[in-house]
Amino acid sequence: MIKNGVFFILLSVIAACAPGFKAVENDGPNAGDDVAGEFVVIASQVAESLKRIDSAGSVKGHDFATLRERLTAAIRETRVESRERVYDSSGERSAVNYPDRKLILVSRAHWSVPQTEAGSRVRLVIHEYLGIINDRDEGWVLSNALLNEIRGLLDPMVLGAHTISTCQELDEKLRRANETDTYVLVRDIDCNETADWNEGRGFKPISVFAGHLNGRGHKITGLAIRRSGSETPAGQAVAPIVRLDGSIRNIKFVNSSIHSNRATAGLVGQNFGTIEEVELEGDVTGSSAAGLVSENFENVTRSAATVRLWVVEGDGYSSVGGLVSVNRGTGVVDGGQASGDMRGHWSAGGLVGWNFGVVTGANCGVRDTSVLARVNAGGIVGKNEGGQVRGCSSKARVSSQGVAGGIVGYNLRSGRIQLNTFKGRVCGTDEKQAFAGLDYEADSTLNGRNISEGNVAPCE
Repeated sequence: MIKNGVFFILLSVIAACAPGFKAVENDGPNAGDDVAGEFVVIASQVAESLKRIDSAGSVKGHDFATLRERLTAAIRETRVESRERVYDSSGERSAVNYPDRKLILVSRAHWSVPQTEAGSRVRLVIHEYLGIINDRDEGWVLSNALLNEIRGLLDPMVLGAHTISTCQELDEKLRRANETDTYVLVRDIDCNETADWNEGRGFKPISVFAGHLNGRGHKITGLAIRRSGSETPAGQAVAPIVRLDGSIRNIKFVNSSIHSNRATAGLVGQNFGTIEEVELEGDVTGSSAAGLVSENFENVTRSAATVRLWVVEGDGYSSVGGLVSVNRGTGVVDGGQASGDMRGHWSAGGLVGWNFGVVTGANCGVRDTSVLARVNAGGIVGKNEGGQVRGCSSKARVSSQGVAGGIVGYNLRSGRIQLNTFKGRVCGTDEKQAFAGLDYEADSTLNGRNISEGNVAPCE
C-alpha cells in the first residue's frame, strides 16, 4: 500500500510532469512514445523527491544542494526519445545522453527487458541526467548514492511499472496481472469500442485484479458492460473488476455504462483493496447499484461519482449508493463525494446504500443529488446498521414512501450519526427527519451534534 505522504508526492509529480517536460513533444521519431513516457515519469519522481529532501552536506564529494538544483533543471529542460537500439562510440548502450543538445536517447530493446533489481531503471535515469549536467558518474557511484537518498520517497510504480495506452492493453494487461504488478496510464484512453465487444455484451468483467493501477490523472472514456444474470456466477456483482485485492488510484472514468439484472457497480464488485482518488461519471443499473463498489470491505478514499443509478426488479433487499451499495463492518468510505440521481427499492443513500462500517472524512458529502427509495432513503446513507456516519454534508433531495432522512434513512443497532450537516430537502409519506428518518435507538443520534439547515416536509 502507498502511504499518504508518498501518494501526495505522486500527485505533485503528475502536475509537474504534464506541461514542462518535453518527452511528449512529437517533434522527432518516436518522441513521446511509451518508453520515453516511462523514462520521464521516473525522472519527474526523482526531481520531486530530491526537492523534498532536507539534506545538507555532500553526496560522494558533491554539494547536495547544488547537485539537486542542477539535476532538477536538467530533468525539466531535456527532451527524451527512444530508438529500438542506441549506440555510442564504444558500442551498444541502454541509453545515451547528449549534453550539448539536451537530449537523451533510450534503447527500447534494453528498457523492455524485465528488471531483476528494483530501482535499476531509476538508477539509469539518474545516470543519464548526470551526464547531461556533465557530472562524472564512474561506476555509477553517484547515481547509486542519489538513489539511496530518495528510495524511501519513490512510489513503487517507478520500480518497474507496466504502461497502458489503449483500451485493448487495459483489457489484456489487467486480466493477467499478479500482486506484484503495477500499471500506469500514459494517456487518456478511449474505450467506447467496448460497447461492441463480445457480441454487444461489452467489456468482459475481470474476475480478480490483485495488482496496482495508477491512472496518473488520465481518463478512461466509454467503458461499457451489458450482462444478464445467467452470464454471472451466483453471488458475484457485475462490474469491470469483480474482485479487487490490489489498488486503483488517481483515475477518472467518463461516460461509463454498466447494466445488468444482477448487483452492479461502476468499477468493482467486491473491494478487498484500496480505491483512492477515483472519479466516475456514468449510468449503472442492476438489482442493486453503486457508482463505484457493490460491496466494500476495505478502503474507498477521496473518491467521487456523478451517476444515474437505477434498480431493476430483483432482490427484495436491493441497495443503491452513490459510491457503495453495501459498506461492511471493516469498510471505510473516507472523503467520498457523489451527485446525480439514485433510485432504489429497499434502501438508497447518496453515498452508501447500507452501512455497517465507517463513512466519514474531509469533504464527505453529496450535492445536486436526488435520492429516492420505497423503504429507506438517506442523503448520505440509506440504512445505517451499527455503522458510523461522521462529518458529512448532505445537500440531497430525499424522498421515500417509507423512511426518509437528510443524513440517514433508517438508523439502528447503535449506529452513530455525528457532526453532520443537512442543507437539502426531505419528504416522506411515513417517517421523515432531518438526520435519521427512523432512529431505532434514539440516544445514538441525539448526542451527535448535527446541524440542520434543510427542509423537512410531506411529499407533494
